Amino acid sequence: RKYAFNRWKEIISDQINNNGSFKYELSRKDSLIYSTLALNGMVQTAEIAQHNNVDLYNYKLSDGRGLERSLDFHVPYITNSSKWNFSQNATYKGDNAAIYELAYAFKQKPSYWKVIEKWKRPMYENKVLASITLTHGIEMVSEDPIIMMTITAPNGGENWTRGVIYTIGWRP
Repeated sequence: RKYAFNRWKEIISDQINNNGSFKYELSRKDSLIYSTLALNGMVQTAEIAQHNNVDLYNYKLSDGRGLERSLDFHVPYITNSSKWNFSQNATYKGDNAAIYELAYAFKQKPSYWKVIEKWKRPMYENKVLASITLTHGIEMVSEDPIIMMTITAPNGGENWTRGVIYTIGWRP
């Protein structure tokens, strides 16, 4: 683990541009998808590190490059891919946007919440994690009071079987 976390720190200078973009992904034909895939790997590593008492979410080089800068850079393009100025042949369909749920749970930045609102919950990350609606107990409340609610049940610890329908309790 220590090697992986240290290696993660070492590659930032070679992988991430000053603006937070991924330098080697920008030349690909589907660069937004590949950029968010690279970001996905960084967030997942930061998440694993967090559970091992290593903080990669806040790690940055002396020039400010790090995970947060890269997350910030990609927000406007994940919420509106037509703004992406690099090659993107395939339609962007929210690939890897689910990692912003983990990032929001850690950083609670309103811009990260905008990504969640754009692509809706539950979020899915089809490359590696599948269902990723993980919040670490952080309340995720929309700024739009019409869709604000509190989940009352389940309240954790349930063992559910796939394919079975369960009742979820909520209140406005």
